Amino acid sequence: MNIPTTTNRPKAYSYVRFSTPEQMKGDSFRRQIEAAERYAATRGLEMDTKFAFHDLGVSAWQGRNKTDGMLGEFLSYVREGDIARGSYLLVENLDRVSRENALDALDMQIPRQSAP
Repeated sequence: MNIPTTTNRPKAYSYVRFSTPEQMKGDSFRRQIEAAERYAATRGLEMDTKFAFHDLGVSAWQGRNKTDGMLGEFLSYVREGDIARGSYLLVENLDRVSRENALDALDMQIPRQSAP
């Protein structure tokens, strides 16, 4: 008997970013993934691993992760409805998302989708 793996729990997506390729040699990747998995498990979220939102060696200083990286891809998937409303993007710390000044960082807000 096959047991369905889909649940009605909200989906969570992990976003991993670090600025330099050298950081891959350290513990940053594992640490960020494990923190997201712990957070999801303790809050009853379902980790969705269909997408890999990893910006490895991509700076967030001028928003490159948003314009050329996987953070931008995540935002596109949300806008297009490929990532469901009520889903979570899990990040280790706000500086993983942006190192821009606050006003520029806020500019990445996603407009609310109208109800179907």
